[in-house]
Amino acid sequence: MCTVTYTPQSKGFVLTSNRDENSLRSTTAPQKYQFGGTTLCYPKDSLSNGSWIAMSNKGRVVCLLNGAFISHEKKEFHTNSRGTVLLESAKVNTDPFQLFSNDSLANTEPFTLLTIDFNDHEITCFSELIWDGNDKHYRTLDPNEFYIWSSVTLYSNENRKERKVWFKKFLNANCHNPSAADLIQFHSKEHSVDSSVNLIMEREGNLKTVSTTQIVHDGMTLKMNYFDLIEQTNYLIEL
Repeated sequence: MCTVTYTPQSKGFVLTSNRDENSLRSTTAPQKYQFGGTTLCYPKDSLSNGSWIAMSNKGRVVCLLNGAFISHEKKEFHTNSRGTVLLESAKVNTDPFQLFSNDSLANTEPFTLLTIDFNDHEITCFSELIWDGNDKHYRTLDPNEFYIWSSVTLYSNENRKERKVWFKKFLNANCHNPSAADLIQFHSKEHSVDSSVNLIMEREGNLKTVSTTQIVHDGMTLKMNYFDLIEQTNYLIEL
């Protein structure tokens, strides 16, 4: 939920997410869950029963980062889990902007939510939805562009700019045509001698990158590849 990249492919896209979390916090590996006629696949945060990334058999992928534009402090009134907001947005086919507009987020911590809607041939809507604790912000993204996001709750503006430089160098080295495997390498590589800001990060208090989740849509199939960095295990699920 803390470092996310999006890369277009000749057919489809690749979305890759590194989750930075307390390594003692329990997580369930990705499974398929049924919600009426919708099948969702996602890793589950055992504390909140929510998630930070999910894919749907109805042609939607969602991914969440903590924070909006600036770092914030957890408040007592923040009682609604961001991870459950993500799952609610994944369950339905409602236009993401309409869904975001109608949803009450008064008791929810700030977040950034990415939604990708698609069919077998093309992306039909690619959106960035931001709740800053007071207001909602929405923008449509270009599915043919490359993007990287880093959570504002963990990374300073300088850190985030530096990560964009790393990503640009990586894209140039791969002629702006990286494979899914190349992107896993980017998300795993040591880009700095400072472990607190690397894509695979580690800080005091058991805070570290605990997993990497990659969703690949190749124009026909939708796959989730989950790398548990604590247990050193991999899971692959296809919808």
